[in-house]
Amino acid sequence: MSEVQVRPWHGPRILAVGVVSYFVSTGLNFSILGIFIRPAAEAFSASMATMGTLPSFYHVVTALIGPLLGDRYARGSIRRFMLFGSCLLPLGLVAVSRADSLIFAAACYGSATVVGSYMMGPLASNTLVTNWYGPSRGRSLGIIATGATAAGILLPTIAAFWIEAFGWRDALALLALGSLLVTLPVFGLLVVDRPEQIGQSPEAFADELPLRAAIGADPAPASTGEILRMPHFWAIAAGFGLLFSSSLISITFTVPYAEQLGLSLQGGAYVLAARSLAAVAGQVSLGWLSDRIGRRPVLLAAIGVETACWLAVVNAPNILVFTLAGVGIGFVSGSFAPLRGALVARVFGRRDFAKVSGLLSPASLPFQVLAVPLAGHLYDLSGDYSDAFRMFLYAFPVAALLVALVPDRR
Repeated sequence: MSEVQVRPWHGPRILAVGVVSYFVSTGLNFSILGIFIRPAAEAFSASMATMGTLPSFYHVVTALIGPLLGDRYARGSIRRFMLFGSCLLPLGLVAVSRADSLIFAAACYGSATVVGSYMMGPLASNTLVTNWYGPSRGRSLGIIATGATAAGILLPTIAAFWIEAFGWRDALALLALGSLLVTLPVFGLLVVDRPEQIGQSPEAFADELPLRAAIGADPAPASTGEILRMPHFWAIAAGFGLLFSSSLISITFTVPYAEQLGLSLQGGAYVLAARSLAAVAGQVSLGWLSDRIGRRPVLLAAIGVETACWLAVVNAPNILVFTLAGVGIGFVSGSFAPLRGALVARVFGRRDFAKVSGLLSPASLPFQVLAVPLAGHLYDLSGDYSDAFRMFLYAFPVAALLVALVPDRR
């Protein structure tokens, strides 16, 4: 028997790659945003509405490069792009930390930081997991998404401590250096694009076997035009665009809202960490449940819980209610990304997963570009963060309707 045949199956290592990918890319783009947004705004003499446009850079840039990277990941080297992105991301963060103007900081963030994080982030790791896993995709995608949750637990607290000790600029540079030291060895040693490259097989694709048996071979990949003409694609894009934009508002303004209710910066970071800790249980348990009863019913139930928790946040009479509602939001909203991945893989199949996922970036762009700036503008008008949350309550029933239109089958 050859050495390749006796080598342990590489799938669990791909899960480890995914956890690191989510931790670094999501953590350094979104999890720490609520910690840095106020000191950075003061340093650049910028309003919260202006600072709220920074996350929009991420969505604009990823909308431009998403289709290209999705196509490359479907037929090229995922590992090479992840390694390049792991170098580009910290380079951009260091440049932001040294910027003397908001324009230069935004340019560095919107180019090197965003492009680097997207190259080695969820699109890459979700594609890897889809290439390696079949019947347990929902659970596996939920497992790697816990990397983002772990980032939400650890990074805000670390960032707040370093900001108080060294200032926001040096704190950001230290986070950048740490990301480089972690990602380079992990991606270099563990990333394998497809199991066939090392003589192994993916987990049994039981959900695709009936289709293969019916046509006698793997289905031909869909073209971009064919994908864009599918109503299910647009329902997924719009539904999850609304859900993700709402999550982005919650992540961005949870810490400032907690400060408005009387907590310190460090106390706000603890609230964000508690919310993120709850997301670990939600990502794994809801991902597992979606493999058992289907993605659509789990998603609809999660949207219902999210709506109730947002109502509690908007009307929070004290910090206890605010914190408990935030924990509920974390439990369900953290699962939206892996559940979308599982739904896309189920509807479009393994072969088209990366391409469809890349095309979803520009399709969801209008929702995610406008959400945080609009919420920041509402705060500037009223001085109350509850208004920023209240505006997006409409998103949940619309998202539920769109998700209900997507069949949980190919």
